[in-house]
Amino acid sequence: MNTPLTVDGMLAQPEVVAANIAYQTFAALIKASEEGVFLFCEGRDGRYYGSKIDLICNKEAHPIHSGNKKNVIETYKMIKNRREYTIYKTAFFVDKDFDLPLNNPDIYETPCYAVENLYCNQECFSNILKNEFGLTIVDDDYTMAMTHFETRLNEFNDAVLLLNAWYACTKDARYESNQPINLASLEKKLPENFVNITFDNISFSYTLADIERMTEEQKPNAFRINPQNLAIKVADFTDLTNKSCVFRGKYLMQFLAFYLATIAEKGNQKMPTFFTKKRKNHLTTDKDNTEKLLSSLAQYAITPPCLRQYLQRFV
Repeated sequence: MNTPLTVDGMLAQPEVVAANIAYQTFAALIKASEEGVFLFCEGRDGRYYGSKIDLICNKEAHPIHSGNKKNVIETYKMIKNRREYTIYKTAFFVDKDFDLPLNNPDIYETPCYAVENLYCNQECFSNILKNEFGLTIVDDDYTMAMTHFETRLNEFNDAVLLLNAWYACTKDARYESNQPINLASLEKKLPENFVNITFDNISFSYTLADIERMTEEQKPNAFRINPQNLAIKVADFTDLTNKSCVFRGKYLMQFLAFYLATIAEKGNQKMPTFFTKKRKNHLTTDKDNTEKLLSSLAQYAITPPCLRQYLQRFV
């Protein structure tokens, strides 16, 4: 039987255990190579950040899978407390989510909800059209595709607005409460039957009652959001002009995966059904696998000015 990790004789919290693993990985890596940038990321976000380090810093990236946001922060504390590690280039990356800002210059926090939001926007889609479909900004097909994408993206954001508002309210409740509360979490994919995504139309068919029913099944007696607070959040989110920046990235990536897979298929068809003529492409997409897109489209995802500024310290 493996001995559980402990801190001062007590069982360690999950984030401490995960941070220890990331810390041990870092310790092993620096023995193999002292050069490059050692980056600690949530999940597999190193696929995005690693490509930016290669491009902006012209240095080898050593991504270290660090688990979730709490794990990255805990790992940062472990490494920054060790003076002998100051000679190495270490970078830490977390998603903003619906959380309060960290305000720590050593840790990069996305200006949007998550890394995925940097893929699902008009600038990234424009890059994909130009590089994967051979379109230019003066082509009619380019203009048509950009308009169609914007329309579907706006429809999608309207469809997931209530779910995002509810989730944001749960985060607010956690910060406002003076004691721990039993909050439900969300899966990576949209709840089944909540949103209907097609190429020509996106609609939704869920209510607050459906959300509460889903969370009750997942976590009985989960904390329930005050309907008045939710109404205020819905109004605030409705007025947003940058919903694709603020809303949950994993849902947006699910939309993008479906959309790109569809236009890739249509572009390769002999009889045009979307473009005015056949637009042969080799875009690697999968409607049901958003993970592939994080790697295959990293070069097209936008690079926020704040990320460029953060990475300049490693040049």
